[in-house]
Amino acid sequence: MAIDLSDEELRYNRQLDHKIVADAAAHGFPFRDGSADLVVSRAVVEHIRDNAAFFRNCARVLRPGGIMVHAFSGRFAPFALMNQLLPNRLTRRMIDYLHPEWHEEGNYGFVAFYDRCYFSAIKDLLDRNDFINVRFKFLYYQSIYFNFFYPLFMMMLAYDLIASMLGIRNLASGIIVTAETPVLGSSRLPRVRNSST
Repeated sequence: MAIDLSDEELRYNRQLDHKIVADAAAHGFPFRDGSADLVVSRAVVEHIRDNAAFFRNCARVLRPGGIMVHAFSGRFAPFALMNQLLPNRLTRRMIDYLHPEWHEEGNYGFVAFYDRCYFSAIKDLLDRNDFINVRFKFLYYQSIYFNFFYPLFMMMLAYDLIASMLGIRNLASGIIVTAETPVLGSSRLPRVRNSST
C-alpha cells in the first residue's frame, strides 16, 4: 500500500496493489489509528511541507511496537541549499543539462522543502511523538551532484570528508532514521544510536 500527493506518480508504480492519493502531512491521515505495523519512505521527507504533521501521523497510525523507517536528504547539504535557493524550474533544467544520465529515471527535480530535515530537528520530532529505540545513520556523500566539473567535485568531496570526520550530524547529506512506537504497558526508555559512513 502506498500514499502520495500525486496520482500521476502512483500510476507509475505498477508493483502496488493499493494506492491512495492524499497528503501525508494533512490532518486526517487516511488510515485508522494503530492500523499499521510499518511506515517506510525513501526520498519523501524532504518533499513534505510540514514534517511535524507527518511524524505525528506516522506515530498515530502505527500499532504499539510498530516501526518507522525514513531515508531522506539533509537540509544543509550543498546540493540541498542550492535546491532551496533556486526556482524549481531552473533546478530541473540544470539537473537535466548537467546530469543527462538521470533523465531516463525521471525521478529528480521535484519541489523540496527540507522542513526539519536535519538531525536535531528530526530528533526533536521523534521525542515529541514518543518514539523509542531510535537509530540514525548519517551519510556524507553528496559530491556526486557535482561530478560534471572535477574541481568542484573534489571540493565537495573534501567538504563531505570533513563534515563526516568532525561528526557534524546536522550537515549530513543523507539521513536514515528508524524508530518504534512504545508497546503498551512498557516504560518509555528511548535509546538513540548514531552511526555514520
